[in-house]
Amino acid sequence: FQAAVTTTPFGVVWVNTNGCYLFDGEKIAQLQLGKISAGDWSSNITPLATIGYDSEHQQVIILWTADNGTDAYVFDAETGGWHKVSDIIDGTSDTTNMVNTRGDKLLVGGGAAHDNINFLANRVAAAGSAIFNLKTKVFDLESPESKKNLLEVAVVYKYGNAALDVNISADHASYVEA
Repeated sequence: FQAAVTTTPFGVVWVNTNGCYLFDGEKIAQLQLGKISAGDWSSNITPLATIGYDSEHQQVIILWTADNGTDAYVFDAETGGWHKVSDIIDGTSDTTNMVNTRGDKLLVGGGAAHDNINFLANRVAAAGSAIFNLKTKVFDLESPESKKNLLEVAVVYKYGNAALDVNISADHASYVEA
């Protein structure tokens, strides 16, 4: 699909139903590998997925589908992390490929109406829910054979709700800190 490839300062990035890939001029890397499950990727990303690069925030934005979706995956080039956004654009009409304007703002045509233009740089709308769930890999702290006690976990976030609840799960037990 023509809108499934974008250029970034660190290489060419493209998306398809198999994954999100980066070619840095020497090698190809699969960016979502080990971070988004193959099942989640294949059930969400369609052959009409579109991609764009937001240079202001150093993020790659992947709309799951161009025909009627508002969901997206966002890859942070600085941290290598991914997150899911369920309201990336307003409405569900067909969207165009993403382009960068002269002011380095990322925009996409479509949304609530076919002739709408949406700037995607500001994705920090107030959260409708004050709950944050983070899934990570299992951390063995470089020595899986020995038992360790993790006494404190700090979560630092920018924007969002002041009364944010953070849910932490360990060994199938859940803990909630406000």
